[in-house]
Amino acid sequence: RTRYKSSGNLMAISYHTESSIPIRFQAAIGFTYGEKHNCGGTIYLANVSQPYLLQAPDVDGDGHYEPLLSCDWLLLAPDGYQIRAQFNKLDIQNCSDCNCDVLKITDGEIEAENSWSSKYCSSSAASPNTASWREKISSKGSLLVHFSSDASVELSGFQLSVTSFPSPCGSSVKHATKELQVLQSPGMDGSQVEGRVRCLWTIMVGSRGTGLLRLHFTHFDLGEPCHTNYLEINERPVIPTFLFDRPRRFSINSFYGNRDKTHKLCGSQKTDFTIANSNVQLVLETTHATSHLGFKLEYSMKGCSENLTAPYGRIVSRKSLQASEDVCLIRIQTAAHNATISLFFNSFFCSSRSYGSTSVDNKMIIYDGSNDRAQELASICSSLLPNPIFSSGPSLYIKFQSTNQMGSFDITYTSTDKGRGCGGEFRDMSGSFSSPLYPSPYKQDSSCRWDVYVPHGNTLVFRLRHLDFGNSVCTTNYIQFFDIDSTTGLESLHTKHCGSERVSEIQMKGRAGFVRYVTTTKNNGTGWHLEWTSQPSPLD
Repeated sequence: RTRYKSSGNLMAISYHTESSIPIRFQAAIGFTYGEKHNCGGTIYLANVSQPYLLQAPDVDGDGHYEPLLSCDWLLLAPDGYQIRAQFNKLDIQNCSDCNCDVLKITDGEIEAENSWSSKYCSSSAASPNTASWREKISSKGSLLVHFSSDASVELSGFQLSVTSFPSPCGSSVKHATKELQVLQSPGMDGSQVEGRVRCLWTIMVGSRGTGLLRLHFTHFDLGEPCHTNYLEINERPVIPTFLFDRPRRFSINSFYGNRDKTHKLCGSQKTDFTIANSNVQLVLETTHATSHLGFKLEYSMKGCSENLTAPYGRIVSRKSLQASEDVCLIRIQTAAHNATISLFFNSFFCSSRSYGSTSVDNKMIIYDGSNDRAQELASICSSLLPNPIFSSGPSLYIKFQSTNQMGSFDITYTSTDKGRGCGGEFRDMSGSFSSPLYPSPYKQDSSCRWDVYVPHGNTLVFRLRHLDFGNSVCTTNYIQFFDIDSTTGLESLHTKHCGSERVSEIQMKGRAGFVRYVTTTKNNGTGWHLEWTSQPSPLD
C-alpha cells in the first residue's frame, strides 16, 4: 500500500488510461492535521542549542493527542552529524496487533534494507526490563518519525528530546583497494567518546564495487552484554553482468555460492572474513567506546593468488571478481614439519567450456607439496562438489586456471600432526570437514579430534550430510560431539552416533564444540561428512 499526504488542505487526483482493458484502483481518503498544528514536517537541527521536543499534537489542549492522526516528521542534521532521540514519555493506546495507535522511528529519510526501524504500539515498551527503548541514534544525519492514531482511545502521547551531535564514526563510505587500510571504532585512537555509539560504514570493493574483500581484525573487544554491544557485518551478493549476456548452462546460485549473509559479533574475539560482495556494511552498536573497548580491523581487496601459513583457514575465489588474474596460485605451508593438511570444499564451480574463439583447459590442480613439481593429487573441473583432499606432508599447492570468468570455489582447510586427515581446528562462521581419507574407509586404531569455534553471540550447529560405519561394532567405531564451555573450558558429551543411524542436525549448547572420531582396524564404513554453521544465540 502506498500513502500520499497533501502539504495543505487541497489534493487533486488525476486518472488516465489508454488501455482497452480498464485499470481500476481503490483508495481510502482520510483527513488529519498538518504542519500548522505540529503534525509532521521537516525539522532542521543545524542551529538547535537546546533539545528539540517532538510530541504528538494536542490541538484542543485537553492533555490527549487527537484522533485520526497521521503525522510524519523528518529530522535532519548537518553533514558529519548524527541524531539522538531520547524518550521523555511514551503513553499511547495498548494494541498488540499494531492496528490502533502506532509510533514508528526509522533510521534515515526512508525505510531501507540497511536501516533500522522501531515500532511502538503500546506503553509497555517503557517497562524497566526494556531499557534499550529509551534512546535511538541515527546512523547518519536523518531520522523519520511517524505517528498515527485511530478514533477509539487517546492518551497523553509521546515526547522525544532530539539533539544532533558530531559523529565520532568518521567517513561512512570506504573504498577497498589492494593497499592495506585500517578501520577502527570510535575511541580506539584515545579520543573521548561519551554515551552510546552507533556507526554504519559501507565498504565498496574495487573501482566498480566488485571484488573480493578481506577483513582482518587485529583487535576486537566490545565488552558485555552482547545485545547492546555488537558489530554486525552485512554482505549482499553481486551477480556479474556478463552472466546475463550469454546463455546460462548453470544456475547463478551454483556459480556464486552463498546468498545474503549477516554476521553478528560481540564479546572478545578475532575473526577474519573473506567476502565476495560489492556492498559490505558494518554496523556498530555499543554503550561504551574507549581505547580498550572497540575494534580495529585491516581491510583490502583480496587477490586470487596467496601464500597461507596459518594452521587453519578459508580460501575463497570468484573469478568474475578477479578477472585480472587468469591463474590462481595458492600455497599452504604449515609451521609444523610433521603436519598434514586437509582441504574441504564448501562450494566449487569450474566450466570446461570457454566462450569465444579460444579453447582453454580450465581446471584446478592440487599438488602434494609446495610447488607444481610435486605429485599431483587431483585435477578437477566440474560443478560437482569434489571429495576432500589430504596431503602427505606440511604443504599443498593449488593451481586454478579459468579464463572465462566462470570459476569459483570456497574451501575450508586445517592441519594436524596426528596422521592424514585425523583432526584439526576451525574458527569461522561456517564450513565443512570429514572423516580421515573420506570417502575411503579409515582402517586404523585412532581417536581423532576436530575443535570448532564460531564467534561470540552465536550457537554452533552441526549438520551431518553423510554417515556410514558399515557393519563396524558401535563400542569401538563411533563419532561423538562434545560441548566446550567458552568461559571455563569444561568439556561435556553432547551426543554419540554409530552404526547405521540417521542423524541430520545437532545444535550445540554454545559457540564451541569438538568432534571425536574413534576407529579400529575393523572399521569398514566410508565415514562421514558434515557441515557446521552458526545461529544467533539468545543474547544476554
